[in-house]
Amino acid sequence: MNTGLLEPVAKASAAPTTKRVLIVEDDRLLARIYWKKLLMAGYSTEIAPDGLAGLKMVGEFQPDLVLLDLMMPGMNGVEVLTRLRSEATTQQLPVIVFSSVLSGDLIDQARRAGASRFLSKSDGTPDRLLEEIAELIGPSTSAAIISGVPAPRVVPELTPREKFLRAAVTLATDLRRMQAAFFLRGSGDLSKLTALLQHAKAIQTQGTAAGFPLPAHTAGALAAYLQDLDNQPLAITPAAQHTIEKAVKCLAALVELREQPTECDFSGVNVLAVDDDPVALRMTTHALSLVRLRVECLSNPIIALEVLARRTFDLVLLDLEMPEMSGMKLCAHLRQLPANANTPVIFATGVNEFERREEALSYGADDLIAKPFLSTELAVKALTYLLTARG
Repeated sequence: MNTGLLEPVAKASAAPTTKRVLIVEDDRLLARIYWKKLLMAGYSTEIAPDGLAGLKMVGEFQPDLVLLDLMMPGMNGVEVLTRLRSEATTQQLPVIVFSSVLSGDLIDQARRAGASRFLSKSDGTPDRLLEEIAELIGPSTSAAIISGVPAPRVVPELTPREKFLRAAVTLATDLRRMQAAFFLRGSGDLSKLTALLQHAKAIQTQGTAAGFPLPAHTAGALAAYLQDLDNQPLAITPAAQHTIEKAVKCLAALVELREQPTECDFSGVNVLAVDDDPVALRMTTHALSLVRLRVECLSNPIIALEVLARRTFDLVLLDLEMPEMSGMKLCAHLRQLPANANTPVIFATGVNEFERREEALSYGADDLIAKPFLSTELAVKALTYLLTARG
């Protein structure tokens, strides 16, 4: 069955004992990478480009396992999974959920809906996927015969790792160029936003396939923020421009690293948020959780200063206006403490107060974010400062 996703679509005709895997994924490049990997491992594999097509193909292809993306246009992965679990014939069908960086709420919903396993797009390499599939349904018992795929070359193809490293300079250069084109007219050219968004997604996909989780994680966060801006163009402000410029610079530098880290672990990162508004603290906690960051929250700036004198933090988020001590004064005191003299500090400020940026920076802050902010913006900004550590 030709899904129409890839032209031409290679087909896998296999013996009846061959295990079948259906990939439901709207990212063409990512779908192609995993499609080929599974075919080479002997699995009969098909691709559905969206949720509705995936449900239809489950009935026609009768897979032994489904690899399901969560964030798709139209019907998302949770809706697909819910439909599958409502049918007697697919209640026990193994489903591996493929999640993006900022799909935390959907992950919780997918867990409740009955997902079998979860795999992150940031660090879910093809080899890791094969291990998960083998644990759930076992290896394919007969090799798939692939028609439409050229015979293997004598010289082996480059691995995803080698491809990423060779393309790194081009990927980073194109990223910077697309960001510059987006803001060429000053206020953000929406016609250029899609190109920047797709390029960030491509870096996420290629970084994942190469086994480079840090650039993949960062690219996924940036892509989620750009997607929110595409949905809410009024949020494209000068502050948003600053966030994007710094994030692109950080991501480009990560992509160009010749020695890529093999882990993306933020468990040892210490973030402190100080705000007298409990709602704001909950929003901050949620935003940072989207990029795997945990935050310690305090509502009293006097107590916060005592804590900052004793402990070193990797990032501090301060409300600008608080009783007893303003964020500016707290930041000025913080800069005199050896433990946090160089810790990145981000102020949260009301929209009408953003013109106080220069004053705030003069007290030792690194950046500001205007309330109400997009969760993805704070996530990207925090991640960027943690990775660049004050430039």
